[in-house]
Amino acid sequence: MSTPEEEEPLQVPGRRGLLVAMLILAVLAGVAAGAGIATLGSSDDETSSGSEEIAADAEPLAPAGDGAAQDQPDTTVPWTGPPNVLVVMTDDQTVEQMRWLPSVQRFMTSGTEYVNSITNYPLCGPSRATFLLGQYANTHGMRCNRGLAAQFNRVEADSLAPWVQAQGVHTIHVGKYLNGYGGEERTRYIPAGWDDWRTLAGSSAFNYLRFDMVINGEFVRYGRQGETAYQTDVLADQLDDALRVAPTDRPFFAVFTPLAPHFQIGENRDFAIPAPRHEDTIDDVLRPPNYDACEVRDAPCAPEGSDLRPGPLDEARKAIVDNAYQTTSESLLAVDEAFQRIVDTLAELGRLEHTVVIFTSDNGFMFGEHGIPQGKKVPTRESLFVPLLIAGPGFEAGQETAPVTNADLAPTIVDIFDAQPTLALDGQSLLEELSPDRALLIEAKPQAGTRGYTGTFADGWLYIDWEELDRNELYAPDDVLQLQNLDDDPAFDAIESELGQLTAELLACRGEACRIDWTAPGS
Repeated sequence: MSTPEEEEPLQVPGRRGLLVAMLILAVLAGVAAGAGIATLGSSDDETSSGSEEIAADAEPLAPAGDGAAQDQPDTTVPWTGPPNVLVVMTDDQTVEQMRWLPSVQRFMTSGTEYVNSITNYPLCGPSRATFLLGQYANTHGMRCNRGLAAQFNRVEADSLAPWVQAQGVHTIHVGKYLNGYGGEERTRYIPAGWDDWRTLAGSSAFNYLRFDMVINGEFVRYGRQGETAYQTDVLADQLDDALRVAPTDRPFFAVFTPLAPHFQIGENRDFAIPAPRHEDTIDDVLRPPNYDACEVRDAPCAPEGSDLRPGPLDEARKAIVDNAYQTTSESLLAVDEAFQRIVDTLAELGRLEHTVVIFTSDNGFMFGEHGIPQGKKVPTRESLFVPLLIAGPGFEAGQETAPVTNADLAPTIVDIFDAQPTLALDGQSLLEELSPDRALLIEAKPQAGTRGYTGTFADGWLYIDWEELDRNELYAPDDVLQLQNLDDDPAFDAIESELGQLTAELLACRGEACRIDWTAPGS
C-alpha cells in the first residue's frame, strides 16, 4: 500500500524494527524463494480492490459515534421475541491463540465449544463470503481476495443481512467487510441489508494505526495529522455506540470484525501491531512437535505431492516467526478488552441474557509448523481449524465434537431469526442435531505460487487431493500434527479411495444434499 506523501512514516513499536531488518536478510537468503509457501504479506493481493484507493485528501465528514440516526433507546422496555445475535470474527486467529483471550473464554464457559470447527477455504475473502452466504466456496464461486467485494456486490441482495433484515431485525456491521470494499475514491456505498454500517474502507483496513471508515455513508479518517488511533479500540467505540442507539422494540444482528490478529500490511509486514499498552507483553514462542517439520515428519522435507514445502528454518527466520506469533497474540489482547466492553454494554442495556454471542475466526494461520514460516490457504490443521464458541439462548454449556464448518453460521443465524434465505444453503443450522459422522469439504484454488487442492475432513480423517499431482495426502485421526502421510501405504487404499469419491460428491452437491455422512471402513 502506498502511503500518501503528506503522512508521516509509521513508527515501528517495541522490538519490531530489528525484526524488519532480519526479515530483509532472510528474504535475501532466499528462505522461501520458489518454495510455494503461502506467505500472508504477498499472497493473493490481500489489499487489492480492483479500483482506485481512497483519495488522500478525502475530508472527514462525521465524527465517530454520530453515524446512527436513532434516538437513545428506552432500555426499560424488555424485548421478548427472538434473541439478538452478536458475531465476533477475528482475522487469521489460530485455535491455540484462544489462550490470549481470557475474557472471551470466561464468558463462553456458559456456551458450546465446537472442537472440530473448520473453515471450508482458509483465506479471508472466500471464508467471509461463505459466512454471509452459507455456501461452500465451490458453490458461491468466490475463491480469491482480489476484487472480492465487487464480486459479492452481485449477490448481496441474496445474503445473510437482507434475509434477517426482512424479518424486522436491526442489522449492524462494525469492522472489516470483504477484501476490496471501499476502494473507490470517497466511497459512501452501504451494501444491501445493513441498517447501521461502520466499516473499514480500502487497503487502510490492514493498517492498525492509520485507517479509514465509512460510517453510515460518511467517510472518516483516523490516525492522521498527529492524531493517535488504534483500530481495535476505535471499532469497539463504534460498536458500543451502535448497540446503545439500536432500537429496543426488535432484535439486532451485529457483526464485529476487527483486523486483529492479521499482519499489518503497508509500511511493515510479517507482524501485527499491538495496542501501545500491550507492546512487548508476550514472550512465548511456539515449538510444537511439527515445528520446522522436516526434522520430524515421516517423509522427506519436500515430498512430492505436497505444497507445504517444509525446509529448515535458520535462526534469523525463527526470530521473525517468533515475533510474528508474539505481535499477533499481543494484538488479540485489545480484542479481548473490546469483547468484555461489549458484554458489559449489553448487560447495562439489559440485553445480554437475550443475546446469542458467536466467537470465531475466518481461518487459522501458520507459525513455523511444517516448516512454513507464515501463511494460510494450505490444508493443515493449523490453517483449517478455527475457534468456534457460541453462548446464549439455545446453546448449552459443554463441548460439541461433531464436525462443523463456517458454512453453518448463516443457516444458524437464519434459524434463530426464522428468516427465509433466497439461496440453497450448503451448511446446517447448529441448533439442529449434528451428526458425528458428517463429512466436510475443504478447498483452495492455485494462486500466488501455491497449488490448488480439494479434500475432505470426515470421521477424523483428513484427505487432500492436490491439483496436477500424482500424490495425495492422507492423515489418520490420531495424527493431528500431520507427520505421517499414509498415501503410499496400501493398507489405507480403501479409505483413501472412499474419501476421494466423497470429495467428488461434496464438490457436486448443493444445499441439503451436502449433508453427507461417512465412517471409515472397519471403524
